[in-house]
Amino acid sequence: MSACLRNSVAALLAGGLMQVASAQWVVSSGAAFDLAGGAADLACLPVDISGTYSLSGGSAANAGPLTIAAGGVLNAQGQMLLGADFNNLGTLNAANGAVTLNGACVAAGASISVGGTAVFNDLTISSTSGQTFSFQPGTSITVNGNLTVSGTPGAPVALVSASGVPITILLGPGARVTQSNVTLTNIIIGATVTPPASTTPVPVLDNLLVSILSLMVFVLSFGALRGRRSSNLQRKQP
Repeated sequence: MSACLRNSVAALLAGGLMQVASAQWVVSSGAAFDLAGGAADLACLPVDISGTYSLSGGSAANAGPLTIAAGGVLNAQGQMLLGADFNNLGTLNAANGAVTLNGACVAAGASISVGGTAVFNDLTISSTSGQTFSFQPGTSITVNGNLTVSGTPGAPVALVSASGVPITILLGPGARVTQSNVTLTNIIIGATVTPPASTTPVPVLDNLLVSILSLMVFVLSFGALRGRRSSNLQRKQP
């Protein structure tokens, strides 16, 4: 084990973050851990946040499958590198932070799941081995700063909607997008798609009603014409 990793493990154990028996990093419900501007290598182990985990300007790298559970909080005001699945059921505070999904903890060409609701400042989705980032049904992603999506010429990164239903990555005012070697399948990068105009049919009068109205107009017009002719004849009599 490297000195950096040993230091990371020692710090995380001291903060109550790791459950050794289950070989994963855990912030239990009601617990809190603050990286306090330091650095941690999470060794591609699963990360389960049910309490509060704060970077506070620090950096956490090589996170395995990361889940923010309902009631859990990840304060990502720093740099977070996620190497596997990401699922947010709790709260992600990423203002002034940078989050990278890079697939570093999974096999080349593997599929990586992205789910939940998250608002990022800077978000990078990248792969050098043709990995696929599969956005799960109901996923809502907003980027307010820089969105970078990149693969390599021989192995483009793929963003797909797992259900086939289009999913939009929303952009805040002033957000910037950089794309290279990317394939998108039912993933839209940009503002929310404007819903189509209403197709509710305009009420149409049936043929019988149209005929009756036409007859009424004819009768009224004929009556008015006869009235004018009678009036003219009366004025012409000596």
